[in-house]
Amino acid sequence: MAAEATAAAANVSWFTVVASSALTSAAVNVGWNAFSKWLDRRREKAKEKQRVGHVKLEIMDQLESFANRCANYMYEIHEGFDEYYRHEPEAFSRVQHDIPLKFHPEPQWAELPVPFVAPLKALVREYSDTGAWIARTGLWADIPEQYEFELERLAFYGLEVLGVAGKIRKEIKAGERGTVQLEGSRKEFNKLIQQRREGYKKSACDITFIPELEALFEREMPDLKAQQLRARKAEELLQAEELRSASQKSGQ
Repeated sequence: MAAEATAAAANVSWFTVVASSALTSAAVNVGWNAFSKWLDRRREKAKEKQRVGHVKLEIMDQLESFANRCANYMYEIHEGFDEYYRHEPEAFSRVQHDIPLKFHPEPQWAELPVPFVAPLKALVREYSDTGAWIARTGLWADIPEQYEFELERLAFYGLEVLGVAGKIRKEIKAGERGTVQLEGSRKEFNKLIQQRREGYKKSACDITFIPELEALFEREMPDLKAQQLRARKAEELLQAEELRSASQKSGQ
């Protein structure tokens, strides 16, 4: 009986070891499969992040190239004005008519996050809308005036584009290489906008700007137009009073 009990105990122990080994092996396999799937997903996410990063890099590069073209276009327009003031015939004949803001090749927008894409599409639309606004001013503005508006559009949206490109550059950690020329363009944009700002301060009610600059200056100086209108009205009343007094004196 003792021998039979010993044999039974041995069989049970052997079965327990085998079962335990099988369970351990199954648990290891399940764990390894889960880890492998997690590792694959991580690799895929890394590859996708790298791919999207390169797409954003291309977008950033095209935006910065557009900003530099805007600055070069402004130089062309200034040269046209130089010829215009020298009374050269066809002063603006060598000045191009427009610089489109578009992407080539066009990114696959659906593959990019909406918060990233939305500002870009709005920027393109707004730039185009202002170009259409300038074209409509041909009903009352001459060619030099329209080129003044074009200078404003180039400066305003050149800065806007540089702002977006700068955010992308930081996001993808692209470094600062290649930004020297961009800073030259930025200075040109800021210089023109500051000139317009000074003109607005002197005579906000008498100068027309592109809608974006008009809105910018109104935000910066919300009471200026009202102040200038009151001052003008007071001056007109004073002149009318002086004319009335002079008329009365001459009639006596």
